[in-house]
Amino acid sequence: MIQQNIISSPQSSVGAYQASFRLHRVMLAILLILGATIMVSIYVYQATVIYSAQRNIQAKYALYAQSKRAEANTLALYAKNQSMATMTHRAQAMGFGPPKSSQIKYVHVPANPAIVQNQSHIVARE
Repeated sequence: MIQQNIISSPQSSVGAYQASFRLHRVMLAILLILGATIMVSIYVYQATVIYSAQRNIQAKYALYAQSKRAEANTLALYAKNQSMATMTHRAQAMGFGPPKSSQIKYVHVPANPAIVQNQSHIVARE
């Protein structure tokens, strides 16, 4: 029996080595597939985040352009309403108009005695 174990021992160690080698190859293949799957998943996630950020930026640009158009329309309306012809028409519609000579009252305002003109400039008296 001892001779048989010695004789069969090299063959069984070679078979065990081959089985171990096959197991290592299978494990390596599984790890490679797992690694590739993780890499592809990371790539897809990053691509999704980048695409989402680009869509958000485009939406912000569209909102900005819409706000600029609304601002331009408001400024045009403001300019139209602040024109002299429109203001005069609105004032007349509310009952305002140029004053009549009977409505004007002149008030005498005396000159300020604290200020006198000296040569080419104005100097305050002490």
